[in-house]
Amino acid sequence: MAAAADPIEAADDDLRFEDLSAEGQARLLDMTHNRLVYGITIIPFVAMPFVYWKHQLDQNALGLAVWTLAYFAALAAVRLQFRQYRQDRARLCPSEAIARWMPVILRMALGHGLGLAGLVAVIAGRVPFEFALLLYMSLAAIMAANATHQSPVFRAFKRFFNAAWGGCTLLTPWAFPDHWHLVMPLCISYILSIHRHSSIAHRFFLQQVKLEQDSKRLAEDYRRAKEQAEAALYAKNRFLTTAAHDLRQPVHAMAF
Repeated sequence: MAAAADPIEAADDDLRFEDLSAEGQARLLDMTHNRLVYGITIIPFVAMPFVYWKHQLDQNALGLAVWTLAYFAALAAVRLQFRQYRQDRARLCPSEAIARWMPVILRMALGHGLGLAGLVAVIAGRVPFEFALLLYMSLAAIMAANATHQSPVFRAFKRFFNAAWGGCTLLTPWAFPDHWHLVMPLCISYILSIHRHSSIAHRFFLQQVKLEQDSKRLAEDYRRAKEQAEAALYAKNRFLTTAAHDLRQPVHAMAF
């Protein structure tokens, strides 16, 4: 007969982002936002060698160069926005910061994903097989990194991944006109594996924050119990001191 499921593990599996405190949710939002800003920052620098390579192939690299410049502009915008985010996190309570910034970060994740899919649209059908393959491999590495570091807010990662890799998958027949039937199954299997990996990472982040919250609550409960015990001990000692003093008065009177 199969052993019954561990209730603690079952509770962890059912844990959701909304089950955390506002402070815990804000911490996860910080992690996802940091990764998004970092990801957008490095993308134009990753694209620059591809611009040079396309130029070396004696092909028109204007479209790829414009795409790279657009990401440089996005880089500057998100850096300014991130500064405002840190100011709001310092002055607003966690619930207010989440209400204000969660929609912004979700839109940022979607826009970043569409931007990466746009890169494939720019080069699809215009570059050799090796160029497109290396680009897809680079994007796959970016997806894998984000599957871990952007997964604290799973909704943000899903928007990013579905837009980016979903777009890449749909554009595969144009990016690999002679080999798309070989590349397409790999793209689909990658979707399944990355989605599973990111969901596991998301659950790990939730459990870690929940454990930290429980530890802080237990520490606070211990502090309060300690203070109550010390107060009770002080009251007992004061009572005994007063009682001893009151008992000594008749004895002294009898002696006199």
